[in-house]
Amino acid sequence: TGMLVSPGKISTPARIDHDTAELQCARNQMKNFTVPINMAILCHEYKHWRNDDTNETSCDLWSCMVCLGLVYPKTELIYAFANIFHDNDTNIKRINEVKRYIDSHKSTY
Repeated sequence: TGMLVSPGKISTPARIDHDTAELQCARNQMKNFTVPINMAILCHEYKHWRNDDTNETSCDLWSCMVCLGLVYPKTELIYAFANIFHDNDTNIKRINEVKRYIDSHKSTY
């Protein structure tokens, strides 16, 4: 297992190979994001591999749960998902699910 930092040859900020657990990151995209946004992306990819989960929304929500537990700003998470997804019906549904989850989160801090 390992991490491969690509000079930008992949079309998504990050992806994981389910067989090798190799995490590929597009440096040209990731370097422009804040720590909370990068963490949200990496947690999403980790969930795909760790639980052999192909459900994108499930990985989105798990990533939010982790990041909210780390007390990252809700606005950063909403920005991460709303600005990384391409506009199509499926992704708009994902963004709405993420926003509902984030809005329902009650901080204990």
